[in-house]
Amino acid sequence: MASALFSPSPSFAKEKELIYFESARWLPDDDRMDTGVYRMNPDGTNIKRITDGRTPDLSPDGKKLLYSTNNGDIMVSDPNGKNPVKIGTGSYARWSKDGSKIVFERHFDIWLMNADGSDPVQLTQTEPFYNSSPDISPDGTKIVFHSDRDGRNHIYVMNIDGSDVKQLTGDASNETAEFDARWSPDGSKILYTRYAFDGTDVYVMDADGSNPTNLTSQINEDLDGPVWSPDGTRITFSGPNVFDGNENQVWTMNADGSNVQTFKTYLPNVVLTDWAAKKKD
Repeated sequence: MASALFSPSPSFAKEKELIYFESARWLPDDDRMDTGVYRMNPDGTNIKRITDGRTPDLSPDGKKLLYSTNNGDIMVSDPNGKNPVKIGTGSYARWSKDGSKIVFERHFDIWLMNADGSDPVQLTQTEPFYNSSPDISPDGTKIVFHSDRDGRNHIYVMNIDGSDVKQLTGDASNETAEFDARWSPDGSKILYTRYAFDGTDVYVMDADGSNPTNLTSQINEDLDGPVWSPDGTRITFSGPNVFDGNENQVWTMNADGSNVQTFKTYLPNVVLTDWAAKKKD
């Protein structure tokens, strides 16, 4: 188990990057969940709430922030949350690498639209099954996502037009579930979360589903939301805080699972969604 507190390394000091995430807390006086979009430095410093909403994703050029509201609207704003514009309805929206397309979930199916919200196209039609958390490959030709179409959540890949759907994870026992899949920046690997009876871990596999590898067997916590650093050399993810109940802890490690470091966020229910190059806003 990784227990040493995080100390900023020289690589973080010279790299200009930000981690975007959501955090949710229950407001008993209002009888509702308050979910907000946040950002922080990769060492956990300078945490800042940007706006209400979920699943933030910074555009590849760093000029726009994509997120979903708690009411199910897909929004694009300046990186600081100013000048928000509704471009559609849905959730779990993410940019393509060239910034021309946005993939998202709507009513349990995967959709694709232009960056301005025009020409939305439904790519999956598997009602009543659930399809979610899509991510477009760096070359723009494929989409990875998870679906429970065979009874449990597993990871699938399809062409950008929704054709040629292939299952990448899961076995005959159907005793595991996989979700939160993300392409590596070079498109050769897929990072994901795997649930089994003995806990939830972060895994990586080749883009064709081969060579699945547990990166976090040394961490005795249920983990969530792994994302790649912009250059693909490190990953980060969150989990239950080992010190203070609802406050989450964040881990970073090398892409091969080595050099594990961790820090506290002092925020509840943290889900990391993007590790991006820092741009002026």
